[in-house]
Amino acid sequence: MAISKGTFKVPSTKNQLVSQANRIGRAIENGEWSRAAMVFAWTEPGQAGRPKTQKNSGDVTQISTKISFSDFAALGIFGLKTRKTVAQYWHAWDNARQDGAVTDVVVGEEVSLPDEDEADWKLYYDSGARSADKTEAVTETTADQDVSETSDESVDTATEDDVDQSTAGLDQGLAQVAQITKQIGRLAASVTDTSFETADSERLATEIQKLINALEALKTGVTSGTWDEQLESLS
Repeated sequence: MAISKGTFKVPSTKNQLVSQANRIGRAIENGEWSRAAMVFAWTEPGQAGRPKTQKNSGDVTQISTKISFSDFAALGIFGLKTRKTVAQYWHAWDNARQDGAVTDVVVGEEVSLPDEDEADWKLYYDSGARSADKTEAVTETTADQDVSETSDESVDTATEDDVDQSTAGLDQGLAQVAQITKQIGRLAASVTDTSFETADSERLATEIQKLINALEALKTGVTSGTWDEQLESLS
């Protein structure tokens, strides 16, 4: 359904001009303060889903959950469709509240709006923009720190994994050296035995060569960290 355009009759006298312009100006300013009150009551800086708040009014208990600026902007309300604009209205009301021009406000509560003599909407709206920019800068800085900490944790985890793999490779290499050394010891003991024959000599020489190769592999692994490659070359 198409929304029809509004119409307006331009005043024809100075008295009408002053009267209508003042009435429109006050309506616009009250509308802006009303927007700020709605935003302040329904939202809060930070993430959505904060703890619920309660307000007792007679026998009625009202429970509401404040939402984030982004979630409020996602509602698609006219004039409040961006996170930055929502934040600006929130801070405009909050700054006026801190100055005593307005009071705290919660959902469902009727609130008094200041007149132009009590508070200049434009001044508070501009101050809200500055406060929103500061908040946005802090949020971005915090997000960057979170990303940096996550990256550091990833690097630390990767380093620990590399150390674990290197230690496992070293243990495997040492175990292989120990096994070959035991085999050489058994063959060496048989040298004094009359049963030691030429085949045993050849086997002893082979095992000694294996030990040399294993020790060389360990040496290379220590300097390069390539345990897997060195151990694979021995198999």
